[in-house]
Amino acid sequence: MRHGPQNSWRLPSCPYKNIDGTTVLIALGSSLGDRKSNLRLGILHLMHDHNSQVISLSSVWQTAPVGAAKKPFYNMCLVLRTRNQPHELMKLLLSIERKCDRLRGVHWIDRTLDLDIILYGSQIVTTESLQIPHPRMKDRAFVMLPAVEIARDWKCPNTLDSLGVLNVHSTTGMWRVGQFVIATL
Repeated sequence: MRHGPQNSWRLPSCPYKNIDGTTVLIALGSSLGDRKSNLRLGILHLMHDHNSQVISLSSVWQTAPVGAAKKPFYNMCLVLRTRNQPHELMKLLLSIERKCDRLRGVHWIDRTLDLDIILYGSQIVTTESLQIPHPRMKDRAFVMLPAVEIARDWKCPNTLDSLGVLNVHSTTGMWRVGQFVIATL
């Protein structure tokens, strides 16, 4: 198991919010350009959404490319509380990806920023445009390892098992490269 330096990357403080909403698990990934800055920008956009409050951040993990991607990814998860309904939240995430120059088209290519809803409270959502829980979350070490760091006891509504129980992945081929921290006033 290889662990890189535990760099602490500061994010600016955000105006205090106490959002009374649904707790959501979001996965973030980046493999193009300045990966750290891309993740930072995605987090900052979520921090400044007036309907959402970032609650916790996992470590940032470097992972091998998947699918048609050629470059290593930086991956992480965050927990936020939001008043946005699932489809509204997905629209917000897609908007943030566009602001970060994400190009869509081919599945699993390199990208500046990828934002996925992994869990939305205990809800199950199955529509043509959105599936929650994320249908491939259990198969992806780059989602499960960061998720377990910050949400080990969260129960998946499909199985009623905790993320800690569902995670069967090792850290082989992955290593921690840093951690974002939100500055306090």
